[in-house]
Amino acid sequence: MPTAGGWSGIMPATEKVKKICLQIMPDVQKKMEKNIKHLTAMTFQQQVLGGHKFCIKTCADTEDHVYVTVLEDLSGKLELESVDVRKLSTQSDAANAFPDILEVKQQAEQRAGKKYDLFKATCADTEDHVYVTVLEDLSGKLELESVDVRKLSTQSDAANAFPDILEVKQQAEQRAGKKYDLFKAVNFKTLETNLCGYTTYFVKVHVNTNHDGYVILRIGHPVVPNPKSKLINLLENKTLNDPVEYFE
Repeated sequence: MPTAGGWSGIMPATEKVKKICLQIMPDVQKKMEKNIKHLTAMTFQQQVLGGHKFCIKTCADTEDHVYVTVLEDLSGKLELESVDVRKLSTQSDAANAFPDILEVKQQAEQRAGKKYDLFKATCADTEDHVYVTVLEDLSGKLELESVDVRKLSTQSDAANAFPDILEVKQQAEQRAGKKYDLFKAVNFKTLETNLCGYTTYFVKVHVNTNHDGYVILRIGHPVVPNPKSKLINLLENKTLNDPVEYFE
């Protein structure tokens, strides 16, 4: 659960969150300016601040991932804050453009716990997502707050360009309530819709030798002389293969 004013980690959609999606679907349709028959909640984050705010990753029947942000005020009223649509490209023949699929064959076998005699790509989609913000007050009333596009850059090796990760080590330890003997950035993405003079990084960091010994940090980094990076949020118990994706 989130602390007061802070965002929770990413959690599987609950029955309550699924019901919220049903309630706000007409408002989402208006924001998206299209008719959708289904809006299925997948995962969500929650913030407690004078009510509840939900950032919900959804799957719409348009094959998009739609992220909705919903505010729930103290009376229970829901308000749709944002709808972030990230569309899938048209399906393509993987033989034409997809990187050599054999590069990930061993990783796929390890993940599945079995060997594959045949491993041939047939088609490929490139994926985007949609975010919706919803506010729910204490009476249960929902209000759609926003629908926004929040795209991340291509993943980069953190050793090549990322600011010194040790700047936020103490902040991360305070947020997690533990000390890290190891704290090494592995890779990162940046938010493409950054504020002027400010870069948001999503960084995977190796913190211990366990299988799930990685964290993903959301870091704000001002583009000014002698900048000081600020930890915005942290997701724990991640693995090397977990994707780096947007979170509040």
